Amino acid sequence: MAARWPEGESWCAVVDPAGIVLGRLRRSELGEAPPDIPAGAFMEEGPSTYRPSLPAAELLRHMEESGFSRALVTDSLGRLLGAVTRERLAASA
Repeated sequence: MAARWPEGESWCAVVDPAGIVLGRLRRSELGEAPPDIPAGAFMEEGPSTYRPSLPAAELLRHMEESGFSRALVTDSLGRLLGAVTRERLAASA
């Protein structure tokens, strides 16, 4: 699984077939895990998500205060709409 991981990314979202966010999978947790082990065996359940209506400045402030660099954006049903980086928010401010 880690062999297919994009360089520079430390985690990814785990979603179900409908796109609902189930958890977060950290690259560091995978180690040398065989590719046939399900993501659920390694993922952290219930990552924080944010709505697209949240003002960018508010999300950026929260990210800076909390020390994280990427946030998941979901709709009201929990479907993944995308991810935004702190750098991208800062550039648009």
